[in-house]
Amino acid sequence: MYNIVINWKGLNNMADINIRKINDAAIARINQLAEDKKISREAYLRKYIESLSVLDDMIDLDLKYRNLVQEMAAIIQNNTDELAAMRKILEGKI
Repeated sequence: MYNIVINWKGLNNMADINIRKINDAAIARINQLAEDKKISREAYLRKYIESLSVLDDMIDLDLKYRNLVQEMAAIIQNNTDELAAMRKILEGKI
């Protein structure tokens, strides 16, 4: 088991995150991922944590987008059906 300590400086303060009892396999994987990106483990974890901090917002935005696409698809289908009905009416009168 490993302990990881991440330190970074904000504009006016310093933040520390201590993560304890990380298993060896997870540390090895994190090390490999960082090495593949040619960055330190600390830099890799910092980027990962920063990404996690906005993940919920991104998931919410994705859900809103999916709902909007579904609503628009339903509206487009309704318009298509109405146009087809109007075309039949016009073709019958012309």
